[in-house]
Amino acid sequence: MFYGGLIAALACPGGTCEDPSAGLKTADVFAPAIALGHGIGRLGCFSAGCCWGVLCHRPWAVTFTNPVSNRLVGVPLGVPLHPTQLYEACAEFAIFGILYWRIGKPHAAGASSRCT
Repeated sequence: MFYGGLIAALACPGGTCEDPSAGLKTADVFAPAIALGHGIGRLGCFSAGCCWGVLCHRPWAVTFTNPVSNRLVGVPLGVPLHPTQLYEACAEFAIFGILYWRIGKPHAAGASSRCT
């Protein structure tokens, strides 16, 4: 589901604008929102118990106990696991912050939305 939305978000600016730089400017505005939306989605993954991590013996390990989560997504119950969903959510929120801060700075069209 996420990848379909991402592909549509990336295709729309370039496909709907006659001027390529206008599409890149639109992609610059979309980039922070994509990171924020993905971070929120990862919090949803944590709440549902999907996309769990490997066995963890650290103090921040999480143990899922809801049998519904086990039945729906197969998360192991009663086992301390790395909260990979929260790791990625934190990374996505940091990416959002950097992109949001950068969008207000002078930059070339498309500089915030490409990996350079």
